[in-house]
Amino acid sequence: MLVLKSSKSYSFSTAAIHPTKPLYVEGISEKLHLVMVSFFRSLSSRGRFVLLVAALAGLPLAFSGVMQLYRTNREISTGLRVKGVVIRSQEAQGGYYPVVRFEAVGQGIMRFTDRSGSYQAEFQDGQEVEVIYQQYEPEKARIYTPQRLWFAPVLMASAGLLPLVIGVLVAWFTERKTQISERKI
Repeated sequence: MLVLKSSKSYSFSTAAIHPTKPLYVEGISEKLHLVMVSFFRSLSSRGRFVLLVAALAGLPLAFSGVMQLYRTNREISTGLRVKGVVIRSQEAQGGYYPVVRFEAVGQGIMRFTDRSGSYQAEFQDGQEVEVIYQQYEPEKARIYTPQRLWFAPVLMASAGLLPLVIGVLVAWFTERKTQISERKI
């Protein structure tokens, strides 16, 4: 979580927020922050518009991906891990989803269909797998492999950041082109 600390004054305009004095942000180096602020200030209204559109396109997806990363991390750090056995691979929605049986601590034998599927059956019937679940929610168990746990959240966060990176590059190249054409005049 970013925490903004400042006792400085700010001036607001319709285009953007301009700090009148340096703003210090915990968790981000001061030098990177100054580069970002100077880049933003150097942009024309067209460049700021491009960044705004990129932010509106990418931030919801990036935020969702970061939240999934957080939930997965919390699930791993607080979850219980036990051995389970793949009963079968169930074909549904164009993929194969493993059905797993495991013994939940103090709750008996449980069965679940993993929510991550694959185009080909990834597990053999009778194959032993590691299962992770929250103590009071064994019905939400998952097969514990890095790819199954981290692939979707990382992909979603990356897909959300892609429009921002493209927006920064487009804004920067647009500004460079404008500056070069102004020098020629």
